[in-house]
Amino acid sequence: MSNCALTKAITKVSAVISFRDFDRSYVQAVSVDLDKWLQENASLHAWIIHDRDLLDDGCTFKTLHMHIVFQLSKKKRASTIINALADIFAVSPLAVSVEQAFSIEGAIQYLVHKNQKDKHQYSVDDIHTDIQDDEMSMIMDTTTIAADFDRIKGICYGAEDLLEVIEKVGMSTYQHYRATILDIYECCLKNKRKEVIPPYEG
Repeated sequence: MSNCALTKAITKVSAVISFRDFDRSYVQAVSVDLDKWLQENASLHAWIIHDRDLLDDGCTFKTLHMHIVFQLSKKKRASTIINALADIFAVSPLAVSVEQAFSIEGAIQYLVHKNQKDKHQYSVDDIHTDIQDDEMSMIMDTTTIAADFDRIKGICYGAEDLLEVIEKVGMSTYQHYRATILDIYECCLKNKRKEVIPPYEG
């Protein structure tokens, strides 16, 4: 996960904190302070510790890390969120990544790798959250854009215009996830502009 623009103000947040110098017991102990901050600043939240993820070699464990998903009560800059989370766990801000969550439901599903069957499958019971059990069950049973995110992102990146995106994803999908798809499309447009190489003038 890479940080979004540090000055960008966001409300739907997906964050990752890496703990190279701390073990699980430390993270769990300090998470009391995290819960307090989330209760003061977010209308809903869910977090999980990942300690069974593997690198691409299939046998080496990734660094212990925590995924946090939350809906802020009011917009905050990404840099403000990063610094707050870094302060709570006494880690460098460089150990914290923050992105705008396109879908809170999809981001929560990622906590257990629901749509990533090639990754370790965590239990919903491992999630620490203020979301009620019946609502969490509904979230886990919902088909979200996360399940089809890579395909939609590919369509947005390769499309000539928005009409082509709508045609390829289907009108019903577009209507259901309109705001999210527009966000993805705009993000892809910005990335394509950055990749434009000026003509050689030698």
